[in-house]
Amino acid sequence: MTYDASATPLEIATLIDLKGNRDEFAGALSALDLEFPRLANRAIRSGARELFWIGPDHWLLRAPLAEEAELVALFAEAVSAEHASVVLVSDTLAGFALTGADARQVLAIACPLDTDNAAFPDDGVTYTEAFGLKSLLVRRANGFDLFADRSFGPMLEDYFARAIGT
Repeated sequence: MTYDASATPLEIATLIDLKGNRDEFAGALSALDLEFPRLANRAIRSGARELFWIGPDHWLLRAPLAEEAELVALFAEAVSAEHASVVLVSDTLAGFALTGADARQVLAIACPLDTDNAAFPDDGVTYTEAFGLKSLLVRRANGFDLFADRSFGPMLEDYFARAIGT
């Protein structure tokens, strides 16, 4: 069967893993015109930057790669290393945009998570698994973004092609 969907590799972006008390990050996020998502397991955007709330006292900042050095410097200056962790993870994840009318059906082949909009709403973010790999899943207006360990990127691309039927 062929599905009306496509899985397109995403360009590498700045990814900064933030762990600790939210007060530690508030100043730096304010300087970026970002605030914390109001609900757990949600994303919030400001321009090309996104903040994912992925666990208790755990966020992931995604921004254009060109901003990496500036963002690392901002967080290094604003955050106490004693009370928080700021780790650059940009090159560790490969991302795919899964889009199209049948994107949800293709994702159901890869992932056990209930991705119905009632269970996983717009801007939903969570760790799950896809094709047996730990993955970060983000719901988008036109589908999903899925991130997994970069070393598995070619394998995921192949699995998506097989699942879609291309």
